[in-house]
Amino acid sequence: MSLPTDAHVCFICPYIESYLKPGSGTHVGGAERQQHLLATQLQENGNDVSFITFEGDGDRYERIDGFDCWRTLPPTNDVRRTPSVLVKLLRSIRRVDADVFYVRGNPPLCILSSYCCSLLGERLVYVVANDSNVELSRLSTHHGMFEYTLPKLGYVDAMRRADQVVAQTEHQRTILNDVFGIDATVISNGYTVPDETALRPAQERSYVLWVGSLDPDQKRPERVCELAERLPDVPFKMVGWTTDESYRETLIKQMSAHSNLSF
Repeated sequence: MSLPTDAHVCFICPYIESYLKPGSGTHVGGAERQQHLLATQLQENGNDVSFITFEGDGDRYERIDGFDCWRTLPPTNDVRRTPSVLVKLLRSIRRVDADVFYVRGNPPLCILSSYCCSLLGERLVYVVANDSNVELSRLSTHHGMFEYTLPKLGYVDAMRRADQVVAQTEHQRTILNDVFGIDATVISNGYTVPDETALRPAQERSYVLWVGSLDPDQKRPERVCELAERLPDVPFKMVGWTTDESYRETLIKQMSAHSNLSF
């Protein structure tokens, strides 16, 4: 898929507000971080960049840090609201009229965006955010609707409709190609890295720090417990949380068994 160098790119990103407005308190994760990094780089390159994000109170349009932000997206996980969500998303995509729309992860949003873009003749890039986005047996652990076959078929069809699919790893690309016949391009996650002179030398570092959500499927924090057991002389610190109280208690019990691991 080729685009002009000054292409207008619109990210359909429900939770981006925490990066655009620090302190807003909305949910945010790695997918939003990657989109904000990419959006910032595109903006610095001279591209027009906009966001379609969750609808909120008051004004539906706001310009933040040079980004056009359309707060017009309803929650996408409630199947009963699908018709009204489609209408609102269709209206938003038509209004923004970007050269390309970008969705990362979020299979329900991928389905809705794909069909809206197809109806309007707009181009769509879909980016796989984690292994569960391509391993259909794991989809339902994050989105209950995918316990059923029809939504899974709709998701596969939506990926096939995308003008470009991007995978993070060769594992994801292989599944997309071998199982679904979808040709994907591998683009690893990108992060800004400080100059080497700004980093503390390895021999001067005092502990290993792990920060993230305590998601047993995507993050697998119990592996830090395994590392702490294998490396008893290395101090580990973990920062994270999960609303799954049972899993949290089990994990805390595992962590407390290691004197070199603090939570």
